[in-house]
Amino acid sequence: MSRPSTPVQGLAEAQREWQAIFAGGPYTGLKMLEYIMTEGHVTHQAFLTDAKRSIATVTTAIISKQDINKMAATWVFKTGRCTSLAVKAVYDLSRLDLKHKTTKQPLFNFCIYDLGRHRIARCRNTGIVIDSSSSMPGGAFDLQEGTWQRFEETQASWKFKNSESKFESQGDVHGRVKSSSTAITPQAAMVQCLQEIAESAADSVPTLFRTVDRATGVGLFHGLVVWAPRQRAIKMAKNTQDWKDKRIVTIQWAQQVRTKAGAPTAVLDNKMQGTEQDLKAGLTHLSQFIQAYGGPNGAAQWEADGIDTFTLQLVQAACDLWGFPKLI
Repeated sequence: MSRPSTPVQGLAEAQREWQAIFAGGPYTGLKMLEYIMTEGHVTHQAFLTDAKRSIATVTTAIISKQDINKMAATWVFKTGRCTSLAVKAVYDLSRLDLKHKTTKQPLFNFCIYDLGRHRIARCRNTGIVIDSSSSMPGGAFDLQEGTWQRFEETQASWKFKNSESKFESQGDVHGRVKSSSTAITPQAAMVQCLQEIAESAADSVPTLFRTVDRATGVGLFHGLVVWAPRQRAIKMAKNTQDWKDKRIVTIQWAQQVRTKAGAPTAVLDNKMQGTEQDLKAGLTHLSQFIQAYGGPNGAAQWEADGIDTFTLQLVQAACDLWGFPKLI
């Protein structure tokens, strides 16, 4: 793709912002889950007992009526998902006193687009894109009208034309393309993200540790810790490839014994019942795993926004419900 001969105004500031947010905390929905539970007055035990139903209506019934400032805990600090990064970056960059060198108007005018379980932001004045999945050096990048930008790591491509955002995820720009012609508000973006958390939390709430390579400015991912409430487990993988290959270490609580027809009973599988020592071993392994595979800032990222404390609260509730787990 041809590039302008001179740097895009504001790109350096956008890249510094992207990198600061990306490396400042992990990709995770744990803080968002905690927020949903708090707003819905859902206890840890109630969530683990029926993870899907307990929080199913909280976002639409309560959170959707809140403004973006009320939801600050889900985007303004260190942890979050793609939407949090986009919303925080837009907020911070818009507060910079930068003027367009030609029009003398405020430089940044970002719009947020929803592309189906993924949100990004693009500046109408400069063409700068804020996308948490970017593998471009610097993170933030300029994408002018009508040009596809390919990410080699993910094979995803973006294009903006006539103010319409188009996203293609399979490396074939002539194939299935998602588009969004209407920008959404930061509040609507966060509500959508929180609703997705509510819908998926029963199956998994991943925490993916990340940093930025100092030499290239490229975002890097490290170890993965996944809460899987429906499976009564905390799973750990050294990287995303190990996760795909199922090279996983698990803190596993006892499952319910099932009838011959496959229906769950109230009886727990004694073979998977652990001891207090097993619990300590599992938590020690989790801590050592984060130190070893969480990247250079793994320990600090695990403490960010109190997600470590929230995890321990869920662990205690799980033990109260299902007994002690085993490390397998």
